[in-house]
Amino acid sequence: MNLSKFSVLRTITSPRFVPCRNSAYCPDTPKIPTIVTIIGGHTGEGQLTALLLKQSKLVDEIRLYSGLINPCGTAFDLSHIDTNAIIKSYLGQALLKEALTGAQVVLVCGGHATKPCKSQADLFEENADYVRNVAIYMGEFNPKGILCISTPNPKGNVSALIPMVSAELKKEPIYDPRKILGIMTMAVIRSNSIAGRYINRNPADVAVPVIGEKALQMLLHDKVCSAEDEAVDLKYIENTGSCFVSNAFACARFVTSVLKGLKGKRDVIECAFVRQLGHIESFLPYMGSVIKLGPNGIESTHMPRINDLECDYLQKAYPFLKRHIQMGEAYIVGDFRKECLIHPRLSGYCQFVTKKAVTQIGDFKLDLVAPNNQQEEKCVEIIT
Repeated sequence: MNLSKFSVLRTITSPRFVPCRNSAYCPDTPKIPTIVTIIGGHTGEGQLTALLLKQSKLVDEIRLYSGLINPCGTAFDLSHIDTNAIIKSYLGQALLKEALTGAQVVLVCGGHATKPCKSQADLFEENADYVRNVAIYMGEFNPKGILCISTPNPKGNVSALIPMVSAELKKEPIYDPRKILGIMTMAVIRSNSIAGRYINRNPADVAVPVIGEKALQMLLHDKVCSAEDEAVDLKYIENTGSCFVSNAFACARFVTSVLKGLKGKRDVIECAFVRQLGHIESFLPYMGSVIKLGPNGIESTHMPRINDLECDYLQKAYPFLKRHIQMGEAYIVGDFRKECLIHPRLSGYCQFVTKKAVTQIGDFKLDLVAPNNQQEEKCVEIIT
């Protein structure tokens, strides 16, 4: 049969390539896997964060990296969970490049934990190189990745670490402040939990925005701000390490929000310590604020409407935040010692912590005993 005489049949039977408009039905369309790298994957916080992310449908691959302790056992354990995400482990400086390359989100957690009355300057100095090293490798091998910093837990030194990382990456032409985020979700979920119990509502239905650096809001201000130190003291006297359980939940939730933004979901809102590029920059160049996440990381930053009392709290926080920013930037230029916020404590101090049979938040007593039996009522940080 000669098909050339039948134009209609010739059109139907002639092979043609039709572009596929829906990639979900195109088996040949390559899919870029969604990869999350957890720096500090051997720590309690890193392991629990990986466990929570392993259950997320947004993640295709989770990489656990450690510079000291092999996370292979944790990776093998997590691989038994019957979800889609692949688990990989990396150990040592030589494999840091491989662990970071291609990851859309890199979470830095773990590091040196705080102890009661440990100064923020000391804690920052202990963790600065740990975070800076990751930033250098990110700038070299994964400049498009989003860097989320939760280290150290839980003193809140992101107010110094984010400026430090930014100062380091500013050396590179690829510096993008939208992709450097300090996680403040721990303060948010703590505020929601305390406020929800106070007003007798489900904490999941409560949203308390946190601005500045730590919990600096009017609602139950003293309780929210003291809850962090109380939890640290309780975990310390129980010899169970830092408060990594709730912080791992906060990290997983924040990373999930970042991934939702990367995948194009609209109106993804979180609180984070970030570079300020709007009118707030004249107040502080870095600050915790409400952010909207998108395909490029931070899409926009927002300052919630605050009343006079909340404004007063923010003004009081200003000198602390300013000095933390200077401390972080000074670490890169070599003037860290000049910009140290907190003086070393007087030698000879020791601490005795007692607790009741039932451990609850606030259910503890912390006494500082000075030389010559001179007692202090509480731990006081000396501010220059």
